[in-house]
Amino acid sequence: MKSSAMYTVIFRIHSRNENSLSDKLFSLGAQSLSTARESDGTIVITAIFDAIDNLSGHFPPGSMEIHELVDSKWKYTWLEHYHGSVINDEISVEPFAGSDTVSETASTRPYRILLDPRDAFGDGRHPTTVLCLKKIHAFLSPLSRDRKNSLHFLDVGTGTGILAILACLMGAGHIDAFDIETDAVTKTRSNCSLNECAGINVFQADISLHGGEQRYDLITANLLTGIIKPNLPALHGMLLPHGTLILSGISHIWHDEMVLCFTNNGLRVEDMETLEGWNCYVLRISP
Repeated sequence: MKSSAMYTVIFRIHSRNENSLSDKLFSLGAQSLSTARESDGTIVITAIFDAIDNLSGHFPPGSMEIHELVDSKWKYTWLEHYHGSVINDEISVEPFAGSDTVSETASTRPYRILLDPRDAFGDGRHPTTVLCLKKIHAFLSPLSRDRKNSLHFLDVGTGTGILAILACLMGAGHIDAFDIETDAVTKTRSNCSLNECAGINVFQADISLHGGEQRYDLITANLLTGIIKPNLPALHGMLLPHGTLILSGISHIWHDEMVLCFTNNGLRVEDMETLEGWNCYVLRISP
């Protein structure tokens, strides 16, 4: 039987083009993306595709490297360069002890997220993930233990479960996390187990169809702009009246358009932070 093949497609670009290229690659069918910054500031984007027939018509000759990867090995090759990341003085993301990588960030930080990032997006390095982790930390840190224990948290499009796991480690008492992808749900459950976060309720759902009765104090959604925009009414509907919504995955080039969308959907921006061209918004329901 012939082995199934996947392909890595590698681009080296200026940082100002990272957001637009990432959006374009996902629109062309990329299964996942990882980014790295070289010593001269060049951004290296590695995309995984299951078919490359239509790529040549979208990029000039010589602008990309294509390599074929056979069987399941394609999923794990990038882990050779993954050694975890430091988010701030209290949070680190580290490869779990059973993986083939060795953490260079092992520390005594109070919130150490052990992660097997294979098969899903969210290894703690991408600016959108970093921003969300920092905003969750800022939201939960001032709360009393009792308040955190009573808090209802939802992570939409959970990926590897990294955001939900931080909320659990910080004491959030009621945590739901869902993703549309079966593999992401499986991986999130595995990562929850690694971090002894068995209380996180992980399930498969589509944001546009999910309409449970539960309302939340805090919702996170680290998704692409094209997914967030049409689903703002659904996100609004899942918030408690006093709830907070943390959104990221939005390129700075869409800032004005998205702020107008927030306003039109009854949401106001309480805080906004940009990192490497990506925006993260903290939103509340408008009075």
